[in-house]
Amino acid sequence: MGGRYHLPGLAALGGHLGRKGDGPPGWQTLWLGRRSLRLLVEGVNIAAQLLDD
Repeated sequence: MGGRYHLPGLAALGGHLGRKGDGPPGWQTLWLGRRSLRLLVEGVNIAAQLLDD
């Protein structure tokens, strides 16, 4: 899968509403989405480690 599939998801996590007239997300919105995704993945990993102990 290419960026065409991943960028809208990252943009949504970064706060982009994706309405018809909004235009494409900017770099800051994509960066915020990437940061949110990274924190979510880190939280899931921590929770999995706690359940394994």
